[in-house]
Amino acid sequence: MKPVSYMKVSLVLATLIVSSAHAQWNVARFDSTKVWTYATFGLDPAFIGSVGVSGVIPGRAKIQLGAEFGSVVAAFDLHDWRSRATARLSLIHAGAFRITGEDAVVTRGTSNSIYSAFNLGSSTTFTAGAYRRRWFVASEVGFDKAVLTRITNSDWYREYYYPDAKNGWYLTPGGTFHAGLTGGVTLGMLDISARAGNLRTERMNSLTPPFYATISAGIGWR
Repeated sequence: MKPVSYMKVSLVLATLIVSSAHAQWNVARFDSTKVWTYATFGLDPAFIGSVGVSGVIPGRAKIQLGAEFGSVVAAFDLHDWRSRATARLSLIHAGAFRITGEDAVVTRGTSNSIYSAFNLGSSTTFTAGAYRRRWFVASEVGFDKAVLTRITNSDWYREYYYPDAKNGWYLTPGGTFHAGLTGGVTLGMLDISARAGNLRTERMNSLTPPFYATISAGIGWR
């Protein structure tokens, strides 16, 4: 990869490969609450807002499927957007202690005067902690991978900066690790949850800012 192309991909990754602000719900309630509608706001690492819906699939495994859409909230910039389709379940259950797993397919996009980019990625998150019907607290660790990224250079960029810039697809250009704490409480039909922790690239380099913090509010429907 040419130096200019490498710099361009690095710039795109700084925007795309971070995980979007998303909610963590109480898996101890999956047998009594079937559907959640929710909104999330947080620094992850830009200020991002998202809305979503999730529902528990009937059956012994109690798998929760969800979909959400988010964007950078500064000036309501829909040019920087992210969407997720998720599957979450309890993997190990011993009393109040649970280990949960979540897989997600992630799509992300951004555009400006220099380029536009589209990314298809995946993320996996595990939590371990105490889950009761009215509250939960757990540690979490996860990895978000940019699997395939398409970069399209603008005519303005070619005319004024780099006429030989080429559009193209880039396979597995990067990813991020996250590790932190999550918790929540239930107040009637209202669920409030929060997440906070540290962000690192897949090469364990620090990001700017090097942390994430989000809060979510959702309504659980029986």
